[in-house]
Amino acid sequence: NADYVQVLGIAAQNQTLLPIPDLCGLFPQDASGALLAYAESASFTRYLHDTYGTSGLLTLIQAYADGLDCEQGALRAFGSLLSQIDGQWRQEALGENVGSLAFRNLLPYLIVLLVILAFPAWGFWTARKRSKE
Repeated sequence: NADYVQVLGIAAQNQTLLPIPDLCGLFPQDASGALLAYAESASFTRYLHDTYGTSGLLTLIQAYADGLDCEQGALRAFGSLLSQIDGQWRQEALGENVGSLAFRNLLPYLIVLLVILAFPAWGFWTARKRSKE
């Protein structure tokens, strides 16, 4: 599908790609989400084939046939968890900066931590200032 390349490019640029492990369950119900899921699946499968070859994909299929879940099947077939391979695919196939993505995902928590730590620091500073007077 020719739209897949464009959809992937936009999602990668906007950092709105769906995590590959999430696609082990149900695909999104809305049309745009489903299109992105299919585009990612096609690109990710191509990446797996290019990286691990046909034998790697056959090993993955066998792992799933043996009843392993998505993460454990990938671990058996490729020696890495699916979530790790997802990060590699994003970097190598889509040129996504995983470090930047991780920082953006952690930023709200870092802000909350900063606010929480600011109150004791401010209290310590004012108490120390009063003791000097």
